[in-house]
Amino acid sequence: MFDVITFGSATRDVFLRSRALELHKEHGVTEACFPFGSKLNVEEIVFETGGGATNSAVTFARLAKFKTAAVTCVGDDGSGAEVIAALKSDGVDTRFVERQSGAITSYSTILLSGAAERTILTYRGPSAAPRRERVPWSRISADLFYVSSLSGDLEMLAAILDRAARIGAKAIMNPGGGEFAQPAAKLHPLLSRLDLVIVNREEAARLTGAPIGDLARLVAGMRRLNARSVITDGRAGAYAVTARDLLHADIVPSKRVNMTGAGDAFDSGFASAILKHYDLRAALAVGTLNATGVVQHNGAKVGILRAWPSSHAISRVKIRKVIL
Repeated sequence: MFDVITFGSATRDVFLRSRALELHKEHGVTEACFPFGSKLNVEEIVFETGGGATNSAVTFARLAKFKTAAVTCVGDDGSGAEVIAALKSDGVDTRFVERQSGAITSYSTILLSGAAERTILTYRGPSAAPRRERVPWSRISADLFYVSSLSGDLEMLAAILDRAARIGAKAIMNPGGGEFAQPAAKLHPLLSRLDLVIVNREEAARLTGAPIGDLARLVAGMRRLNARSVITDGRAGAYAVTARDLLHADIVPSKRVNMTGAGDAFDSGFASAILKHYDLRAALAVGTLNATGVVQHNGAKVGILRAWPSSHAISRVKIRKVIL
C-alpha cells in the first residue's frame, strides 16, 4: 500500500541556455530568432529527467516524505534507465514503470534565454504515457492517485477512476493537451469524478468556454464541472475554487532561471498538503513555495523542496479571499 501513486509521462530532458537566442516581441508574443545554417554557442547545458508522473512523484517522496510509486512508461534505451535511476535516487518506487521494448524514451530539449523564457521541443514517441493493458491493476493501491496528462487516453483515465472508487482512494488530476483535444462530452464526465481538478487559466477557459479575462465566468464554469478545482495563473498566482469560496495566492518574489516544471511543483505541492489534511490556504502556500524553489534552477526537479515548509514560511505567502 502506497500513500501516493502518480500516473503520466516520463521524459529525458536537456536544458540549453544560449545568448544567441535573440528575444523580441511580435504582436504581444515573445519570440527568439536564430539563423538556420549557423553554429550557435551554448553557455550552459543541463541534463535532467522530467514528465508529469516523475516530477510530481519526486515532490511527494522528497518534500512530503510519502511512500510513492510512479505508473509511467519509458523505452528500453539508456534514457529510460536514467529516468528509473533518478526516481530511485529520490526514493520513488519504480516497480510499475514499464520499459517498452524497441521504444525510444520521450525526450525534451528546452531552449532557454537569459530572461527565463523558454521553448520546449518534445519528442513524445511510443512511450509517452502508460498503457492501460500493461498496468497490474490488482496491485495498484494508494491513498491518492495523482494523474498528470495521459496523452488523451480517456480509457486509461476511466480505469484509474474506477480503481480509485473500488479501493476508496482520492484522485486528483492535472490534465494536458491530449485530454483537452478529446470531445467535451467524453472528458467532462470523467473530470467531474475527480476529487480535485488542477488547470491553468487558459485551460480553464478552454474547458468552460468562458472568456479568459472573465474570472467570474471561469470560476462559475469550473464549479459546474467539479466542486473543487485549482486555477493557476502564472506570475499572477493561483486560485483555489470550492462551491462557496475562492482563495488567491500571490507568487513569492524570487530570481527566475527556468519555468519548466513549476506547474508540476505547484500542483503536487498543493496535493501533498491536502493529503496531509492542511486547509486550502496552507495548500496554496505549500504549492507556491515548492514552485518557487523550482524556478530558481535549471531542471524540473532540482529545486523541489527537501523539507516541509515551516509554519512561518507558509504564513508569509499572501493568501486572500476573493469576492466576485
